[in-house]
Amino acid sequence: MTLPRSDQISDFYGWPLDSKDALTVHSRLGYDVQILEPSGKLKHIIILPDDTTQFVYLHTENLNILNEDLKSIFISYLRYILERYHAVTVRIKFNVVKKLTIEMVLSGDPQSALRNVGSQKTNAAKEDAISSAKEFVRFLMLHGYEEIPYDQYEDFLELKGYSAPHNKYNALYMMDPALGPFTKGEMLVLSKAIDNNELPLKVRLLVDLLLSFGLRPIQLSLLKRRDFIVDPTSGLSYLNIPRVKNSSRHRRQEYSSRILSPRTARLLAEHIGSYNLSPPNIKSNDLPIFFSLKPISLENRRPNGAWYWQHEILASKDYYLNNNKKAYAHHRSTLFFEYMLRSAAAKFPLSPRTGKIFSLNPYRFRYTVGTQAVMSGCTPTEVAELLDHASTSSVKHYFRFTQEMWEILESAVESRIEQKHFALAWVSDEDIAGNIYAKSVCETTSFTSIGKCASKSICLDEPAIACYACNKFCPNKNPAAHRHALGNLIDRRNKLRSSSSDSLVEAVEYSITGCQAAIELSNATPNSRETRNEHDE
Repeated sequence: MTLPRSDQISDFYGWPLDSKDALTVHSRLGYDVQILEPSGKLKHIIILPDDTTQFVYLHTENLNILNEDLKSIFISYLRYILERYHAVTVRIKFNVVKKLTIEMVLSGDPQSALRNVGSQKTNAAKEDAISSAKEFVRFLMLHGYEEIPYDQYEDFLELKGYSAPHNKYNALYMMDPALGPFTKGEMLVLSKAIDNNELPLKVRLLVDLLLSFGLRPIQLSLLKRRDFIVDPTSGLSYLNIPRVKNSSRHRRQEYSSRILSPRTARLLAEHIGSYNLSPPNIKSNDLPIFFSLKPISLENRRPNGAWYWQHEILASKDYYLNNNKKAYAHHRSTLFFEYMLRSAAAKFPLSPRTGKIFSLNPYRFRYTVGTQAVMSGCTPTEVAELLDHASTSSVKHYFRFTQEMWEILESAVESRIEQKHFALAWVSDEDIAGNIYAKSVCETTSFTSIGKCASKSICLDEPAIACYACNKFCPNKNPAAHRHALGNLIDRRNKLRSSSSDSLVEAVEYSITGCQAAIELSNATPNSRETRNEHDE
């Protein structure tokens, strides 16, 4: 398929060239983004808004020199990524493909330009470049771009190993004093500072939310007043936190609820009540928790913001007004929270660890919440849920971050071979061949089989203990083995009652219930092992 030249766009899409549909794209978050001028040329600066009052600017200089076939493919690709990705991802992909296409034209050698894609110096840049270019190369193939031979297309799409191993969690593993998790002493100082009425209320609330839940900056930005809920019956307060690591097309479609401490609930109520004025025509509950009374006005900022808007008809706040998102114009950007933490650090006591001003950023709090959860005995599933991760594989690094954690695992594996396999699974960087959980699972009293695991991936939960509460576990018909496992589970529950949180005890209770059900099922099955033995006697 050959796409139309820019002067044929109206015929191809069935729209007049000056129509809104021909010139704009409906972005993933629902904003109308103009990409073409009425003349058919790419707009000099494409303005892409986000629900966090941040704008991404795509500079198209030199792209109008592309030949008509390549330019048409580029416009088609631009529409594709604008409709499917968030703003920051669009910027990364756009910049990679822009550089590639311009080099293809200026060098006169598209094949050489494609070979040069992976020439970036840093591993991260190389990974972004090749993965983004692969997507565009598929577009070139599908649209019949013949300047690159098919075998080179194939070779490029089969590239592997360009993501060189690099450990982005060094600050976590090494307990870095500026970027790693806070120590217990530092956490105590920060917690006491939250109770200091001399500090600004919004700073105290921000630090409390970060210290309690380890929220990402974007989650803080998206929080609205209606997310703070007080149950009139129980008196409990909780916060609905927007989930951001999911495949939802729009923001604020999935939430995780967090019970609030009395202090956090009080700070939230005081902070929301401190704003006596509301913008007109916006419901109070639609306003953000971290609120800016004056809507965003980027076109008036100096020196970096204003020139992007010199030739714009719309003001920055109009993007939100025109898309029925009036309240979003009053949200704070993600950068606001990082700036607020840096500014507030000078008013906090010095760090007892370093004797210097605290280095505060949201991800230090996330590291702290994750590591403290592990040290408190939380399971991988609980840590993933706590930190809003889609799977337990994303929290693997929290289970191997310090020598102290390794010593805990090491002492736990001294007497049980299953625990050794469990520890090995967490400290390995790669899949473990021959994972025993993909076959049979044994209880740990007499090591008899209790069933099989139907999961097609490696299980990182503790064997036998977690199996009875898992929907991937298939119990067998051996009641004796299940009774051995039940005794072990009851012992585990009794020990946890005196040393661990209620959530851990509750998790074992689920396993006990599942084990009891397996016993009932096996006893009711005529061909179970014990039933056969009794019949033979």
